[in-house]
Amino acid sequence: MGNVVATSREDIQTQIKINTEYLELDTETHIANTETDVDVSQTNNTVFATGLRANFKEERLQLISDVNGHFTP
Repeated sequence: MGNVVATSREDIQTQIKINTEYLELDTETHIANTETDVDVSQTNNTVFATGLRANFKEERLQLISDVNGHFTP
């Protein structure tokens, strides 16, 4: 286990970055899960949560609990 960083394929201006300590990926369903703390950032905006479920086929990201964030206008 260690520092996991996942990024979207968009250019650096619109790229989404997920940071967590542990991430499980099911390669058959293309679904990723973690129960650990995560932060999701895009440019100067960051959302923090505990737990994440990402469905890459449906391009959907679900934050599980303790969600809060910082957004720059």
